[in-house]
Amino acid sequence: MTERAYGAIDPEVAASWLASIDVSEGTRRDYELAFRTWCAFIEACAYDFDGLEERHVLDFKEHLLSEKRLSPAATSLYLNGVRSFYRFAESRGLENIARNVRGAKAPRGFKKSDLSPSQARELIASFGEAEGEKDARDKAIVSLMLHTGVRDVEVARADKGDLGRSEE
Repeated sequence: MTERAYGAIDPEVAASWLASIDVSEGTRRDYELAFRTWCAFIEACAYDFDGLEERHVLDFKEHLLSEKRLSPAATSLYLNGVRSFYRFAESRGLENIARNVRGAKAPRGFKKSDLSPSQARELIASFGEAEGEKDARDKAIVSLMLHTGVRDVEVARADKGDLGRSEE
C-alpha cells in the first residue's frame, strides 16, 4: 500500500484497519477498494482530510449513485467499507463521521418480471428434442422452474434429499 493510495491517511493506519476487520478476504478487498475510492473522491474534491464531516460522506454517496452510476447495493457496500474504517478510527480517538450515513435504498418490488405464457412456451421450444443428458437436464430444469416457481438458487442448491419421496 502506497502513501498515494490513501491520500492524507497514513498507510499504516489503513493497513492496521484492514488487518483488524473480521470479514472474508473478498469483503476485505471490496472494503479496500471502497476506501481507496473514498480517498480519491476526497482528493478530487479538494476536501481537507482533517475537516471532513458527515456531509462529505453524503456527497460521496451521491457521487457513487449519480456520477459513478453504481447500483444501490454496490453503493451500500462502498459505504460499509467507509463506515468500517471510521468505526476503527473512532476506537483510536477520531470522530466517526460516517456513523449516521445509511446505505442506498434499493427499489422495492420484484427486480425481474415473470415470463408471459408465450415466452415460456418459446423458451421450452428452444430446447427442441433433447440430444444427450445435458440437453435433457437443462430442459428439465427450465421446466421445473417454470411450473413450480423455484428460483435458480434453489435449483442450484437442490440435492436428492430434497425430493421428499413418500412411501406408498
